[in-house]
Amino acid sequence: MTGHDIHQRLQNLDRHLTQAETWASRIEAPDPDHTETANELRRRYAAISAEVAAAEDQAEAQGHHVTDLEHAVRMWLDRLSRETA
Repeated sequence: MTGHDIHQRLQNLDRHLTQAETWASRIEAPDPDHTETANELRRRYAAISAEVAAAEDQAEAQGHHVTDLEHAVRMWLDRLSRETA
């Protein structure tokens, strides 16, 4: 699996969350726990992506090319460090 695959899967997840939020907003009394879960997933993805992007920009500035595989590993490691913290 390449970094592009992971990025595409996360974008697909974002699209599904948006669709689910749209559907939930049409319901008279949506469960607030579901909305918070979707928002938390969005916040976590944004935070992980921002940290990885900053680290990769720094590496690129130092002349190191970040491959798709390295990007995928960085995303995975950052996610693990957040989950175990």
